[in-house]
Amino acid sequence: MKCTNHPHKDAVTKCSQCQDALCDECVLSGKDKDAVCSCCAILVAAKDASRVAYERREEREVKRQAMKAKGKRKIHTLLLVVISLAVAVLGANLYLHLKVNAPNIEEFDPYENLALTAGLVNEAITEYAEDHGGKFPKYLNDIPGKYMPSEKITSSVFKKFSYTRFSPKSYELRVRDSVGGIDLGLVFTEKDL
Repeated sequence: MKCTNHPHKDAVTKCSQCQDALCDECVLSGKDKDAVCSCCAILVAAKDASRVAYERREEREVKRQAMKAKGKRKIHTLLLVVISLAVAVLGANLYLHLKVNAPNIEEFDPYENLALTAGLVNEAITEYAEDHGGKFPKYLNDIPGKYMPSEKITSSVFKKFSYTRFSPKSYELRVRDSVGGIDLGLVFTEKDL
């Protein structure tokens, strides 16, 4: 058998890729020490280079996607922190605003702060009911002083309210306006417990 490239020389082996006969001058050592011709060696090297380039592109894409996801997590975390801080600042401002506007007990006038007085009277009614088996007082004047949170809320203050006990476990407390009518905007019932 003669060499494909040198017909005057005897072949010593065949190319492992294309099976051409090769002399000792044409034999190249390929992958896994196989004998290959020069053309097949170039093709094998090109395939290997292409595969390596493809794998590198894939690795870069995976890294880019990971960095992108990490960036999104950072943005979400930063956004969550900003929202939390905004809520905290808003809550602190609201607390300070309400705390500043709430009257001190020394300055508290139950006739001028009827909404606050109504809330305190309603609390007294519910505390009374808790101590008396869930039964509400028949009249506001039946509420002893131990349930009233301030000495300034006396029986004369009760004239500013309309209190109706429908049953021992049902009532309605309304705030009267200055003319003596009923202010329908502020109503407490047993459901407010």
